[in-house]
Amino acid sequence: MAHAWKVRGASFFNLGLLRDANFVVGLVYVFIVGMILHSNMALLPATLQGLLDYPALHTGEIMAARGIGTMLSMFAMGRLMMLVDARTLVAFGFALLALSLYQMTRLTLDMDSRLLIVSGFVQGEGIGFFSCR
Repeated sequence: MAHAWKVRGASFFNLGLLRDANFVVGLVYVFIVGMILHSNMALLPATLQGLLDYPALHTGEIMAARGIGTMLSMFAMGRLMMLVDARTLVAFGFALLALSLYQMTRLTLDMDSRLLIVSGFVQGEGIGFFSCR
């Protein structure tokens, strides 16, 4: 951004995009959702290994559920974008993200890994649908 303000005419970022309110609101919204999801993704492995004493391989397998969910929903998005309005898909993705974060409210130190795998997979599905915009 600093480059765009200093250089006139040859910038790689068009500052005119910031005049569009929908674009700016979308940027802020994606930033907030990204902060929530990335902080969750950064803290979960440390919790699994530090507090629950899971080995690194098992922690990686649990965290892979999110990536698998994202991959499967991205495959589905290619076909669904031709059939369904993108706003509906984004709303569905946001609902899946909300559901997965609600599932994570039940995390305790006495749980097994099933809840983490299911909530991670649902969160991955939500990320894939939310990212279709």
